[in-house]
Amino acid sequence: MVQEHIDNFACPGCHGRLKLKAAEGVLVCGSCRTPWPVVDGVPDFRSVRDRYWGEVPQELMERLLATCREKGWREGVKEFFLERDPGYYEYLTDKRRANWSYLLSLPRTARILDAGCGWGALSFPLAEQFGEVYGLDVVAQRCAFVSMRREQDRQPGVIPVCAQVTRLPFADDFFDGAVLNGVLEWIPSTEDGDPARVQEAALREMYRVLKPGGVLYLAIENRWSAINFMGFRDTHSGLRFAPVLPRALANVYSRIARKKDFREYTYTYGEHKKILRRVGFDKLCFYAPLPTYRRFYYFLPIDDARWVRFFLKKLVSSRNRLQRFFITATEALRLYGLVKYFVPDFSILAEKEAQAGGSRVSCDMILHQGVERVTQFLFEAGCDQPTTVFKVYQDGQTHRWLEMCDLMRCVYGHSDPVLARSVPQVLRSWKEGDRFVVRESFVEGTSLQRQAERRRLFWRREFLACLALVTEWVSVFQRASIVGHFVFEADAIRCLLKDLEVHVPAGTFRLEGRKTRVPAVVRHRDLRPANVLQTSEGLKIIDWDRFSMRGLPLLDLMEFVIRYVHARCMWQQKGMHLAPAVFRRYLDLIYRREGALSRGVHLAIGRYGEALGLDMQQQQLLLARWAHYMFFPGDTRAFCAFREK
Repeated sequence: MVQEHIDNFACPGCHGRLKLKAAEGVLVCGSCRTPWPVVDGVPDFRSVRDRYWGEVPQELMERLLATCREKGWREGVKEFFLERDPGYYEYLTDKRRANWSYLLSLPRTARILDAGCGWGALSFPLAEQFGEVYGLDVVAQRCAFVSMRREQDRQPGVIPVCAQVTRLPFADDFFDGAVLNGVLEWIPSTEDGDPARVQEAALREMYRVLKPGGVLYLAIENRWSAINFMGFRDTHSGLRFAPVLPRALANVYSRIARKKDFREYTYTYGEHKKILRRVGFDKLCFYAPLPTYRRFYYFLPIDDARWVRFFLKKLVSSRNRLQRFFITATEALRLYGLVKYFVPDFSILAEKEAQAGGSRVSCDMILHQGVERVTQFLFEAGCDQPTTVFKVYQDGQTHRWLEMCDLMRCVYGHSDPVLARSVPQVLRSWKEGDRFVVRESFVEGTSLQRQAERRRLFWRREFLACLALVTEWVSVFQRASIVGHFVFEADAIRCLLKDLEVHVPAGTFRLEGRKTRVPAVVRHRDLRPANVLQTSEGLKIIDWDRFSMRGLPLLDLMEFVIRYVHARCMWQQKGMHLAPAVFRRYLDLIYRREGALSRGVHLAIGRYGEALGLDMQQQQLLLARWAHYMFFPGDTRAFCAFREK
């Protein structure tokens, strides 16, 4: 590996060219004659090698490496962290942590430096997007792990390097992009000297090795994060209020509490701007990764208050009481311009000598990361809301997403006035490598989820009005999309009722034990209130990613009802299903118990059944199947066989 990339390295002291002496296992500088060892194929450019730093003690790290060599790195890490930290394996292997790269406009052949790469959690997914990724770390054991993972995963695009961020072993203008993800605050812990000067020296080195037009991605906590003022423990030092105190006072506090200096410096919005511009970066874009840069769902550009206002009003939804308090206070007092000073974390894009032909960083995009896709909301200059939405699907199921686009185009151009323009317009779709990209029009409207959260529209008059609109749309759409029928055999119906008796009283669903046939329809399968927008043109139904071309009728409508009622509570992470005890209470509320809500739901079911030609027996069967699905998550087509139309 070293032989292949020897021309890409330079002496960290004088930046001279290096020559490999394979027999001795060293790289020697041709100018200053300094030797640099090569250990297991990884060059070691550290000036100090007797320091160890990491989440795992050194002895345990050595044992982990031995286990990973024997069993493979995945099994080794999973086994090692199973009891210590079960979520850490997912943290190390989640490729979505590198999806901030959609904010950059770098070529596929770009060369990236991942400084402080740790276990390679970002290096490997970045190597799937770009040409080469140099995973650099100051801890030899981490570099050994990255090298081992490189060999086991057969990923030659990752090149591990052991070196200090303040003394990079590369020539000037070498990289197209560089990454400091949760690293800058820790560098003073591995170097001597004033922490602020050590951090600035690291940033100057990053600037030096970037090409003109190259981009630095810097992710770090905010010194003035609101939670620091509220007395939450600092994630680095474990001390309350330490980040917001003057540095000298924080140092005294740390010496008393921890018996060592306070060196984990973070900075405010303004301080970051001063440091990066002093280093030489001329274009800066500040984002707030939410909830944190370690596990994010949104990237919010915070330099423009208009985009913050749009995000808080249209996109964000939180059940956390503290977060809801901050969101409500910000909206009530219209403090959108102050949000950038108090967000939890920063993700900063800093461009070196922005090119006249256009910038490589995007400051006009809100990025949302879901399970199956990354969504980009693009703004145009002077606009208060997005003009276009890009959806990037990363799972390679091109045929499925082409089918989704065809379905949306069909609904958009339907002759029925209820369906016409009830979905976003698909402007373009195309394949980009192993990704499928869809460009849609942005839909301006208020989601029913937002209404449920803010106006508490549960089973009152306004909810019933919303339910009537949704029932009409689902009825018209599914009546126009019948693709066949499902046959329920008598034995299957008896098994269904027997399963349900464990959770609901007998007689809740009055079914006869005879063979029944119901139509098969196209289902949205994610008709939650957040995906139903009220606009000036009527209802708009968005996010068709989970659609099914062969679905059971009535399920979309009932899932909308249960999720609307449940809009202010937290859904379970796995499968988006309620706990059985919770669902049983909701079933009583919306179906079994006498009241305005249950009467409205019964009326909606009756209207839907009439529109699709379902008799009472068929309606009862579908309700029972829906309840069974909520108690026993699985394929909604179980207990039945599909027949073509």
